[in-house]
Amino acid sequence: MRLCKAAYKASFGKGIRDKYRLDGMAKAPYLETLDGFLLTMVFEPRRMALPEHPALHLRCQHAPLGKRPLKISVTRIRLRPRKTLNGLPSKDPLAYDKAMKRIIVIVIALTVIYSENGYTRDKAQSSEWGAREPLIEPNSEMAVALLDGKIYVVGGYPSTRISVDTVQVYNISSNSWSITTPYPTTINHASAVGVNGALYVIGGQTNAGGRNKNSSYTSAVYAFDPKTSSWTIRAPMPTARSAMAHDVINGKIYVAGGRPPRGNDFAVYDPKADKWATLPDLPTARNHMAAAGISGNFYVAGGRFGGGFRSEITSVLEVFDTVNKMWTANRSMSEARSGLNGIAVKGCFHTFGGEHPTAGSSGVFPHHEVYDPMTDRWTRLPDIPIPVHGVTGLAYVNDHIHLPGGGTRMGGSSGSMYHQVVHTLMECN
Repeated sequence: MRLCKAAYKASFGKGIRDKYRLDGMAKAPYLETLDGFLLTMVFEPRRMALPEHPALHLRCQHAPLGKRPLKISVTRIRLRPRKTLNGLPSKDPLAYDKAMKRIIVIVIALTVIYSENGYTRDKAQSSEWGAREPLIEPNSEMAVALLDGKIYVVGGYPSTRISVDTVQVYNISSNSWSITTPYPTTINHASAVGVNGALYVIGGQTNAGGRNKNSSYTSAVYAFDPKTSSWTIRAPMPTARSAMAHDVINGKIYVAGGRPPRGNDFAVYDPKADKWATLPDLPTARNHMAAAGISGNFYVAGGRFGGGFRSEITSVLEVFDTVNKMWTANRSMSEARSGLNGIAVKGCFHTFGGEHPTAGSSGVFPHHEVYDPMTDRWTRLPDIPIPVHGVTGLAYVNDHIHLPGGGTRMGGSSGSMYHQVVHTLMECN
C-alpha cells in the first residue's frame, strides 16, 4: 500500500491526475518503478461517485522486478470536483454516463529492464483483446492456418480425447464458420500451413496420447485445394512426428521437433518441388513448443522433453539461420512453458498460453509474451482473457491475431469453442 500511494503521488500529481480524469482515455500507458518494485496501476471510475464529485478506484499490483506479483493493494482516490467554464461543478448526465462507460486503464506491467539473468519492460505495450464467432465444435490439439482470407482448423479432439477428421473453416469477412471436406484420416497434434494457394497439413498422430508407445505418429502430408475442396497426398516427412513447431520462410515450410524420440528432428519442405530436405538437428530435443520465421531466421521457443504434459518443460529459445544453416541460443523466455503457440507479427515473435502443473489451479498459462529479435528481449503483454493450450498455429489478419479453440484445463479433456482475438501495436522491425 505504501508503494502504491508513493507511486501515485510521484507519478500522478495534480497535473497528470487531471489529465486522467473522467474526460477520456489516456493515449499511452505509464510505467512506474519504486524501491525496486514494478507497479501495476489500474484506474477505474467509481460507479457510485456523483458527477460533481468524481472518484477513481485504484488497483495497485506490485512485485519485485522480473518476478510475479506478490500481492494486490486497493485504495480509493477522490478527485477534485470537475469544473465547467463558469467554475461550477459539472452535472451533465450525458457526459457523466459516457465517462462511466469508458474505463480508464493505466497498465504498468512486468517487462523491460533486461539484465543478464532477468528482464522487465521500459514502457507498457498496448494490446486489446476481443472475441469472434465461436467454433462449430469444441476442439483442442488441432492445427490452425490462414489461407486466402479464411482460417482452417484441422482435426484435433474435444473433451472425449477421440481424434476427429473435421475441418472447420472461418470466413473472416462474414464472421462465420462452416464445415468443409474432412481430412483423409483422424488427426491431432499436426501442423498446418497456407502457402501458394493450398493448405498443407503435416504429420501429427491419428489417436490421442503421448506417453503410449503405441501412439500412431505419422509422416503423411496432404494438400487441400479450396477451389475443388479436395485433399491430395504429397511427399511425406523424412520421419513420422507429432507435436512439432513450424513456419514458412521464403515459401518453404520448416518443421522442428516432435514427441520422443523425434525431439531433435528438423526438416524443410518445398511445396513447389514437393521435396523434403533434412537440416541440422534442433539442439534441444523437445515437443509442444512455439515457432516463428522472421527475417530469414527460424525461432523455436519453450516446449517439453517428454511425451506427457507433466514432463519437464523448458524456456529455451533457439534460432536457426536458414542461410548459414546454423543454430544459436538467444535469450530464454521469462518462464518455462509447454503446449504454447506462436506467430510472427510485425517482426515480433508472439507466444501464447501453454500447460503444466506449475501454471496454477487450471494448469494453463495465461501468458502473452513477445520476443523482439532486434533487442533480444521478451515483453509480457496483458494476459489471454481465457487461458488456453493445445493449438498449433495461429492466424494474423486485419491487424488481429486469432486464437480459435484450445484446452482450458491441463491435459486433453477440455477442448473449447472460444475464438479469441488480440490487436497489438507492438512492432519489432
